[in-house]
Amino acid sequence: MKTLAKYFSVAALVALSFISNANTDTNTPNKASNFAIGVYQTQKTLKMNLLLEKVVGKKVIIYLKDEKGNLLHTEVVAKATPSYKGQFDMSELVDGTYTFEITDGNETLVKQVKLQSKEVETNRKMTFNK
Repeated sequence: MKTLAKYFSVAALVALSFISNANTDTNTPNKASNFAIGVYQTQKTLKMNLLLEKVVGKKVIIYLKDEKGNLLHTEVVAKATPSYKGQFDMSELVDGTYTFEITDGNETLVKQVKLQSKEVETNRKMTFNK
């Protein structure tokens, strides 16, 4: 019975785990004329890191949106701040594609993150005692 519970717990954990892939499309720019960004996942977590370097004197706004365009989070990087490092915990979000939009009002950079559940594979055997 303990073995069955252990297998069930492992299967449940795998079913609930997610993977995320930052959009690695080389055609998507990481630099605008007044700011540059980097987006990457912290290994073995569902946390996305966003790094931003910008021209002092320009305000930059970071938006996180879902597939339908609903605004989930907003960050404002003040004019006097030359750089920003933010971490976004995406573990509570459902499967789907999420978009980071970073803008200074004139230019906008867009990065997409796709969350999807891992498929569960079980290899169980049932035996009957006589």
